[in-house]
Amino acid sequence: MPHFTQTVLYRSDLTTSLRELHLMISEEKTDFKKEELFLFLIEQLLREYSDKIRVHSVNEPANQIKAVCDYLESNYTKTITLDDLSSLAGLSKYHLLRSFTREEGISPYCYLETIRISNAKKLLEQGIPPIEVASLTGFSDQSHFSNFFKKLIGLMPKQYMRVFLDDTVPQIL
Repeated sequence: MPHFTQTVLYRSDLTTSLRELHLMISEEKTDFKKEELFLFLIEQLLREYSDKIRVHSVNEPANQIKAVCDYLESNYTKTITLDDLSSLAGLSKYHLLRSFTREEGISPYCYLETIRISNAKKLLEQGIPPIEVASLTGFSDQSHFSNFFKKLIGLMPKQYMRVFLDDTVPQIL
């Protein structure tokens, strides 16, 4: 068992992550993202503030990570949990998160959201209303979809859709 060398942390960079996790828990956000953040936070706390952390020299499970990516790409419209991915890969949640992030450069949840946004963009470009796009791409509600879309793309979904619809309307001078 690790032993923490400090009982109180002052001015830690982890306070932002702790605050975000607290808000997710109090607002009852999706389990996948909460659990992912919790496990990353625990790892960081152990790494930075405990006297010992065991480092395993394990080969990265590239085939399992590929299987998880394929699963996420095929099932992005469904509710996916970290338990689902862990079972699929045959790895502990912690090992899956660490290996996936190392291999892909982003966490499994971010990977899933990127797939969802990519597909949402295609649907919006076809003129499908944002409320339908949210449900077709696996977002829990339109608000979650709109906020995430704006954060990632820089435009609200309806604004993005209008860019493509306005190009087809003849301009009158």
